[in-house]
Amino acid sequence: MTTYVRTVQGRPTSITVIGWLFIGFGVLAMLGGVFGAIMSFLIPFPDEPAAKMVDAPLPFRLMSRLFDYFALLAGIQIVVATAMIWSGAAFLRLRPWARTVIEGLTWIALVYDLAFGAFWIWAVAAMWSESAPAADETTIFFPLFISFGALMIAAFAVPMIVIIRVIRSRTVRAALAPAQSGA
Repeated sequence: MTTYVRTVQGRPTSITVIGWLFIGFGVLAMLGGVFGAIMSFLIPFPDEPAAKMVDAPLPFRLMSRLFDYFALLAGIQIVVATAMIWSGAAFLRLRPWARTVIEGLTWIALVYDLAFGAFWIWAVAAMWSESAPAADETTIFFPLFISFGALMIAAFAVPMIVIIRVIRSRTVRAALAPAQSGA
């Protein structure tokens, strides 16, 4: 006897929520990737700012070098967005392979969130150390920016951890089992 809640279509609510989240965020990521690709082809980045970054803190030099790969990153974002939409729709249709894809994408997103959050905090700390001799009224913002970075890490990491836990749950596995045996 199963005790999980099913929607009208015969799938658990958690599958419906996660599937639609992946479709929705996939569409947003697709729009961002398309606009990024269009920007990278229509608006060339000037070479001059990179030369001025020689004396900048290391995180800012790394970020300026990242702009050299803007079109590639936009393309990768489009591919990932396509995988999100495709797997979200398949998850709603209870396709067993979609669970694996969604879990993989969520793990990748979690690692990205933690890495980018650490990079953010490192960049703010580097900027703070550069401006320490000035010690003017703007230095009050650095602890706020570091706190904001930590808050954003948690705000994005917690839902991803919940998605991973739910996707690995018996409820989801049981809902996909009939589809596996019939496929």
